[in-house]
Amino acid sequence: MVAASQRVENSMLQDIRDNSQSTIAKIIVVAVIVSLSIFGVDAIIGGFGGEPAVATVNGNDITEREYQRAVQTRRQQILSEMERPDPTLLDEGAINREVLEIMINRSLIYQDAKDRGLELSDAEIDQLITSMPVFQVDGTFSQERFLGLVRNRGMGVQEFRDALRRDYIASQVQATVAGSTFAVPATSRELLTLQQQQREIATLTLEPSLVADEITVEESEIEAYYGDNAEAFMRPETVDVAWIAIDRSDLKDAVEVSEDDLRELYEKRLAGMEAREERRSAHILLVPESGDEVAQERIDEVQQALERGDDFADVAERLSDDPGSADAGGELGFANRDSFDPAFSDALFAIEEKGEVSGPVKTSYGVHFIKLLETRTLDKPEFEDLRDNLEDEIASERADQRYIELTDRLADISFSAFDLEGPAAELDLEVQHIDGVSRESNEAPFDHQGLIRQIFSSDVLEEGNNSEVVEVADGLSVVARVREHHPEQKLALERVRDDIEATLRENKIAEALAERAEEMLERLQQGAAPEEVAEGIDANWTAGTMVKRDSPDIASPVLEAAFRLPHPEDQPVYGRADVPAGVSLIQLRAVEVPSVSADDPLIAQIQNIVARQYGGQVAQLYLEALRKSAEIERLQ
Repeated sequence: MVAASQRVENSMLQDIRDNSQSTIAKIIVVAVIVSLSIFGVDAIIGGFGGEPAVATVNGNDITEREYQRAVQTRRQQILSEMERPDPTLLDEGAINREVLEIMINRSLIYQDAKDRGLELSDAEIDQLITSMPVFQVDGTFSQERFLGLVRNRGMGVQEFRDALRRDYIASQVQATVAGSTFAVPATSRELLTLQQQQREIATLTLEPSLVADEITVEESEIEAYYGDNAEAFMRPETVDVAWIAIDRSDLKDAVEVSEDDLRELYEKRLAGMEAREERRSAHILLVPESGDEVAQERIDEVQQALERGDDFADVAERLSDDPGSADAGGELGFANRDSFDPAFSDALFAIEEKGEVSGPVKTSYGVHFIKLLETRTLDKPEFEDLRDNLEDEIASERADQRYIELTDRLADISFSAFDLEGPAAELDLEVQHIDGVSRESNEAPFDHQGLIRQIFSSDVLEEGNNSEVVEVADGLSVVARVREHHPEQKLALERVRDDIEATLRENKIAEALAERAEEMLERLQQGAAPEEVAEGIDANWTAGTMVKRDSPDIASPVLEAAFRLPHPEDQPVYGRADVPAGVSLIQLRAVEVPSVSADDPLIAQIQNIVARQYGGQVAQLYLEALRKSAEIERLQ
């Protein structure tokens, strides 16, 4: 048993070494760089002794310093992914929990790898470092760049090497575990067969009206429901809020632009303009099939066709790789010099005569043959033609500047103010009021979660301070203050009686309908004729229909139930499903099993999907096993 275990560990280590040159290794190298950026060296080898810890994993500390560094970097990562970065939108609690759990998982994986004796040699670490693009200049490893970046992270070279060794091994172990699964073609073929299967069904829908007249709700039931479901009848915590806002659009509307301002800007714009030439062109584009170069035989083919006088448009339609213009004979329309790749524009605007062709011309897109079709000159615009644009530009620029000035001033004075009236008076703003603001489901601007978190923070809600300035939309900044706090409170029975009665009635109808459906289903399963069972309910069975698992015109619960039923033999098979309109009885008449060829290309796709799913499940089970046997103590 020990020998077998050693063989597994040796095999895993050999996999790591073999994979160091593979595609997955390159992906992991990127992940290592990112993780070192996010978590730093301390996330792997620990901080200085004696530091406060936020957690221990099998006796190994995750220190406060490394944890805070990781949290801060994760915050910056999330902000960088926002279209408009806004720190007030961050859920700090969720970030803290996420980072801590990631650090615990990383510690567990590395410890497991270390226990198995998995290591990398110094030479293999050197190879990893020199292969990292972040340490390269023009594709070659740079010692100077390496030392500079490592020192900028506050790390020594040996610290970095040790961190890389540990993190790379942990990453490889995780990738090896996830990549250890596979799906056999036979299983994938069976899945494809099931996916393409069709079934013939008919349905009978029992609507609520069938039993509604039989239902009554007693007062005692209402009172009991009210008592048993107290949380459902709590009025949510709300606040009445005073707020002031700086709106850039209002500032822009208030800007006065003089005629002199407009004339001055017009002259500046005019001074930078020349009568612009535009050229109408067509092109033939050849895109590289592999690598960076277009095959010379393709270039020669186009060149020879044009030299022998073939029509340019015909050649473009036949040989061009540009899907947007090939069918139109390569036509690109009118454009100025700035519209194209510089090499393309230089060649086009160097053509002297209409109808001439330039090429081959190499650009970042491939190789072009360019034909000049027509030229035209655009005159400088008149003042009146530009007036509206000039006025909008001046107003926008002045409003932007004023908006920045006012929001900065508002941040200064509202921070120390004991109300909003003072800041409002100084900045000529209106104090507005709104009642009943809750932690969710509010109208703008209180639909902004950053502002809501500010309002319900202890600093604003309990201490009575003004909120920070929160930009709730582009060009709209708000400061809010709580006028009155209304804690969560249970609503009186009188206010919710009708709602409770409606709920109880709906529940009783659903129960009665389910009971009726079960009775009818039992009769069908005992051999009663479908038409006989349907008598007296004012509903009819639908005609038999062939359906697939994803048929869009059949309710999802019906499809799911129908495809769970066993195959019918001599007689139809019956089932039921709850649907929005009531309950549907299902008659399964036939099953059509497709014939799937063993070389169907979809089998390979399913095989890859299933293998990835298995891999993810195995990786999760691996982590769960490590956690189950570990001693983890969270100290926060």
